[in-house]
Amino acid sequence: TPSHQRYWDDQSKVPFLFNPSTGLWITYDDVQSIDIKNNYIKQNNLGGGFFWELSSDRQAELIGLTYNALNNGVEPSPTTTSASSSNSSTTINSVTTTTQSSTQGIIRQWQTNYAYSVNDLVMYQGRIYKCLQAHRSSPNTKPSKTPTLWLRM
Repeated sequence: TPSHQRYWDDQSKVPFLFNPSTGLWITYDDVQSIDIKNNYIKQNNLGGGFFWELSSDRQAELIGLTYNALNNGVEPSPTTTSASSSNSSTTINSVTTTTQSSTQGIIRQWQTNYAYSVNDLVMYQGRIYKCLQAHRSSPNTKPSKTPTLWLRM
């Protein structure tokens, strides 16, 4: 049977798998390479990073590591900004939200009265959870209290 061996590209700081008998190689990220990338983002004061493809991160290990590294494990809070013109000043309270499904790689805040699908990812009390059963959320289905519905990542 073909066997792939793990190698490390120290210039790119990423692992790859290679099978010398078939010549097949596979590139990917793992915890080690993502940690290096997260540190680079923080050390260079960059605005963030992106993932090309998340479907292989089935346990949300890499996206969770990135979220926690770049946000120090803190959930976003409402921000206050000021908008002004020559005649007036208006204070606007806003919360950044997303309209995309977490199955597309977005981790949204858990909320009540929302229809969750299997494998949706949510952030609740600073932790990432994966939906195990489709359901409409309620105050009684908080991720930390319902292990039959949510898996802590």
